[in-house]
This record gives sequence, structure tokens and C-alpha cells, in this order.
Amino acid sequence: MTGIAAIARDSNGKILDEINALVRTKSVQVAEALALRLGSVLAKRWQWESIIFESDNKELIRSVKNKSFNCWGSLAIEQDIFSLLNSVSACLSFIPWTANKAMDWIAQCTRKGICPLD
Repeated sequence: MTGIAAIARDSNGKILDEINALVRTKSVQVAEALALRLGSVLAKRWQWESIIFESDNKELIRSVKNKSFNCWGSLAIEQDIFSLLNSVSACLSFIPWTANKAMDWIAQCTRKGICPLD
């Protein structure tokens, strides 16, 4: 089992909301895509019109940005992300893992069962 999470912050870095889940996958690409999809669901839930998504997975960011959908395992998830974000102004950008320790902490706590699931 793998814990995944997405955190929504305002332009000042204040946490507005978070969403997490426990998933069963052996693929890092699929887990990362599912986390980005969670963020997309959060954006849709709050009806945000302009949003920046950050991920430490360059391949996933490139795939969704360019609509190339190269990874067979995460193809449907990536297409779903694109569909969810079609109605908003979304920017997808790469950030190093070390720059987003809060999200990693929530994902780790989710995996260990010490963080309530959404």
C-alpha cells in the first residue's frame, strides 16, 4: 500500500485544504499520477479557476502538459487529469522533492495508517 496526498495552498503558502488516499500500486508513475489526480479533484471541488500544480515527477508533468501520455500504466489517469483540468487555468511545474516535505509527510502518515483518509 502507498500513501498519496495533495495539498492546496494559497499564494502566501497557507494550507487551504488537503486530500489523501491509500492506494495499491507497484508503479511510482501510477502513484504520482493518482496524487496529481487527487489535486485535480480538490481543484474541481473548490471550483478554483487558476491553480498551479507542483510535482517532483518530471516525466508526469511533461506527459500531462504535452498531452503525450507515454506511460501505459498511468495513461487513463493522466487523461482523466487532463479532462478534470480542462475547465481551469492550470500550470504544471516541477519542484524537487525536498521543496515539498509537507505533502510527503502526509503521504507517509497515510501509508502508516496514522493520518485519517479523505
